[in-house]
Amino acid sequence: MRQRRSFGRSFQRAASLATVVAAILLSLGFYALQVAAQEGAEILPVSVFVGLAAVVGSAVNQPFRHEEGNPEQTDTGLYFLWKCSVAIAFALLLYLIFMAGMLRGGLFPEFRRTEEMFVSIQRFVLDIDPKSNADFAKLLVWSFVAGFSEKFVPNIITKLQGSGDRDDSDAGPPS
Repeated sequence: MRQRRSFGRSFQRAASLATVVAAILLSLGFYALQVAAQEGAEILPVSVFVGLAAVVGSAVNQPFRHEEGNPEQTDTGLYFLWKCSVAIAFALLLYLIFMAGMLRGGLFPEFRRTEEMFVSIQRFVLDIDPKSNADFAKLLVWSFVAGFSEKFVPNIITKLQGSGDRDDSDAGPPS
């Protein structure tokens, strides 16, 4: 009886996750068709490659993860799918952090047209791209790292939050 309930919960989680993944894939497919319909536009935005690099990073690190005693890890496929989803989310967040210029330096990618006025999400996705091939390569490397190391992006967020708190205290009280 206990195995039956466990299977039911695992199946329900898998079905829910499969629904979310299917919705995301359908959205990406429709987006790609819309973009492809435009003359001279890229079929796949940079964010798709960011997500793929994160999944590769997560997959490469999978054999090295040891989380013994975790009862939720009974379904390895579902666990791996969850880890890849988290990797994609972190890589996309890191991509936005780079685009916003919150991390700068020779190791980080730079982007074109970041100072232009916001017009639409479509223009945002299509117009802001790495300045050079080297910047695109840096973006893919950092996306891989975001997938490989689950603590990397949360640590960056914590450091950015700390630097933001210091900036707020330096500014003095609001007028």
